[in-house]
Amino acid sequence: LPHYCQQQIAIIDARCDFLYQQSGFFENSFLVKEGLIDADRFVPMFGMYGLAEAVNTLCEKEGIEGRYGKDERANALGYRISEQLSTFVDKTPVKHGWKQRAMLHAQSGISSDSGTTPGARLPYGDEPDPISHL
Repeated sequence: LPHYCQQQIAIIDARCDFLYQQSGFFENSFLVKEGLIDADRFVPMFGMYGLAEAVNTLCEKEGIEGRYGKDERANALGYRISEQLSTFVDKTPVKHGWKQRAMLHAQSGISSDSGTTPGARLPYGDEPDPISHL
């Protein structure tokens, strides 16, 4: 996990370098001109995506039959992963961004994603029925 967290920070820094230094976004965008965004308050997002699949895969590799959202041990692993991501994001500076930090964000995914659950959600089809859940 630490290796992939560092990879994500490298991507964030590269994208922000482009936005701040090459694209002219913060000089030319109507969002800046109309005061809707400010380069000094910009916050890059460190995305969490596919937590359910990560937990289920790790459980399978360890011989744990539980699944994310349905088993206490699997859920505990999901919480451990989320906590490590949060700690990493809180402690790791980025080149550009408000207070030199990114923010942890649950990515929602895009229409071409297949077989991976957005953010920290339960996989489609694994949700509890709404009546018993409520």
